[in-house]
Amino acid sequence: MRFIKTLRAVAVYEALKGVLVLLMGFGLLSFIHRDLNQFADRVVAHFHLNPARRFPRLWFACRLHGRS
Repeated sequence: MRFIKTLRAVAVYEALKGVLVLLMGFGLLSFIHRDLNQFADRVVAHFHLNPARRFPRLWFACRLHGRS
């Protein structure tokens, strides 16, 4: 009986992970026809990141080279 409950718990966990991946995929698809430069600027501004620091600078560099 305990084995069945454990197996069911693992199955539910895996199903939730699958749903999360699908939702993230559909979220990324929504960015196909959007301006990613504007999105990057808004993320940096929203989180109050310093654009001169390492990670925002890397993001902006990739954006300028057309990779993002």
